[in-house]
Amino acid sequence: MKTIKTSKDLEAFLEGQRRASEDSKWSTAKTIKEIKKDTYTICKLDMRMSRKGWVSYNCEIRKGSSRGKTVCWVDQAGEGGSEFIDINHKLFSKDELDQIENYIYENCESLWIKNKIEEYLMVNDLQTCTNDDPKVREYIDPYIKAFKARDIENMHVESLIGWWTTTTAENKYYSRSVKISVAEA
Repeated sequence: MKTIKTSKDLEAFLEGQRRASEDSKWSTAKTIKEIKKDTYTICKLDMRMSRKGWVSYNCEIRKGSSRGKTVCWVDQAGEGGSEFIDINHKLFSKDELDQIENYIYENCESLWIKNKIEEYLMVNDLQTCTNDDPKVREYIDPYIKAFKARDIENMHVESLIGWWTTTTAENKYYSRSVKISVAEA
């Protein structure tokens, strides 16, 4: 490794780094900070089972990483109704909710398809299905088209943000391990 002793050495080193980043297949057009500005994260997710058997939860949606500014709070009472979304009006406008929906459309298509396949399995009381089953394709194709067309009415959800947070909460609730303590007799 060459030691940098003069300003010419430093300039040559920086020029080499710049060229390497431009030529690299890993280089991106956006910096990490710019990428984080375009993402949203579900944080402080608190889940519990309601008396009626629904997963009840509350959480925050933050812009960027889990340390970003809180855009809104989402609360689901576990009664089978819709979610309550409270926007942080001090820092964001209602337009931010549209940006969250755009983020979901751009990044959660696979989650949407997986959720609809699980719905198909529950409706038909099945344990598994194959990807090339024509009945599965017939069931999920209208939902995929509605998702790609960003048509909320044909997606059969009240709120896309509510669907995203509910699906995330349910996946985390049902995937966490249960600790059972057995008392010795």
